[in-house]
Amino acid sequence: MLGEYAGDIPEKWEDRGESGLSELSLTGRNITPEPVTSRLYSAIGPKNGTRIDIDNRTVTEIRIDSDKRTVNEIRIDSDNRTVTDIRIDSDNRTVNEIRIESDNRTVIEIIIDSDNRTVNEIRIDSDNRTVNEIRIVSDNRTVTTSELTAIQDRERNQN
Repeated sequence: MLGEYAGDIPEKWEDRGESGLSELSLTGRNITPEPVTSRLYSAIGPKNGTRIDIDNRTVTEIRIDSDKRTVNEIRIDSDNRTVTDIRIDSDNRTVNEIRIESDNRTVIEIIIDSDNRTVNEIRIDSDNRTVNEIRIVSDNRTVTTSELTAIQDRERNQN
């Protein structure tokens, strides 16, 4: 496996299979992950995660769950104030959720649902006072929440 190294971090280190990784490169003090192979997937199962911590402030986490459905989650936390979450769920429909939180005051959420129609929802909450919601239906029209409700009522009455 890796063993111990008492001196400086080597410029490049390659493992050709002893540890189960296809290749791992260390350059200076930064870790650069190489493409994950099926061999690594089989070693750790259907879930994997990558965490990059820079200056103890910025964290990026990526999680892929391929057990009957695919879920990608990306979280970026900078200075403990800004958080971005992206989730893609392909279990019969696709949902993308993006949440941006800054100073615990501003929240933006975007949801895309492609189950029969596409709906984008954007919610902006500033200082817990102002909330704006925008939905875009699949025929590329931009409507407010009340207009969308009226459209849905008309569609139900026609059926």
